[in-house]
Amino acid sequence: MDKDTKKILVNGIAILSAFALKKVAEKLIEKSTEDGIPDEPENPSNNQTWPQAIAYAAISGAAIGVFRLIAERTANQQLEKIYD
Repeated sequence: MDKDTKKILVNGIAILSAFALKKVAEKLIEKSTEDGIPDEPENPSNNQTWPQAIAYAAISGAAIGVFRLIAERTANQQLEKIYD
């Protein structure tokens, strides 16, 4: 498998995994807060404080980054086993 094809496959797997695992992160955040997850955290009229909006952005961003890293590394390892 050439390098470009492998990169496309790995990124596709990582993006799909990040979307799926984002739902898991949102459920965890929902259970850990009283207010749940706002539809639009950037909208000031949703009665969410600045610290809540920043915490949501930080937690969800970090979770997605970690999940994507895990997915990319796992996909790379599995593709190397299959094609090398």
